[in-house]
Amino acid sequence: LTNENIDSIQVKYSIVNLEDNSEYNEIKKVGPIAGNKSVPLNFNKRMLNKPGKHLFVVEANYDQNPMEKHFFNNIGKQEFEVMPDKFNPFLDVYFDGQKILDGDIVSSNPEIKLILKDQNSFISLDDPELFSIKIDTGRNQIKEIPMNSTDLTFTAPTSPEESAVMTYHPSFSSGEYKLMVQAKDASGNFAGNNEKVISFRVIEEESVTNVLNYP
Repeated sequence: LTNENIDSIQVKYSIVNLEDNSEYNEIKKVGPIAGNKSVPLNFNKRMLNKPGKHLFVVEANYDQNPMEKHFFNNIGKQEFEVMPDKFNPFLDVYFDGQKILDGDIVSSNPEIKLILKDQNSFISLDDPELFSIKIDTGRNQIKEIPMNSTDLTFTAPTSPEESAVMTYHPSFSSGEYKLMVQAKDASGNFAGNNEKVISFRVIEEESVTNVLNYP
């Protein structure tokens, strides 16, 4: 403490990874500071994919300018642990607003929505590359849909609590197909151990698909 006003001081923030001894440092200017007064210090650092034990260190006036009689009381330390994200996200698939069964008939121009939901309320699903979409034409000709395709529209969530939505607008001719989709969260956890596979049929011409005897 001092009776004199201070224009500013340099504050050093450090995060030491106690698992591998790597270190992150950031220096910020704080001030002005009135004599015999205190100011709050604010520091934010995203710790995505950095699980394990860490040490947070804050050092006020770390460059010793202005000079002080003692510097040992300018340092604060606190250990903390970042827990890994081990939970799988949830992936749902809808054809024209409906969940279908294997072998169902769908439109030749369906709207296919992939809805990805994660339990992690801190990390948003804001990257379209979290999705993977493939189409099997039924003759083992698998086509992977690039995420920058004009047939795709990505709707990012506005908060981590919301779902990410990938909308696919393909065009199919008559035939049998398989949709193979996968998705992961920002921590790399997949929605399932394997791709979600949905088989469906497209019949463009009008026809009778079932004939039942009556009575």
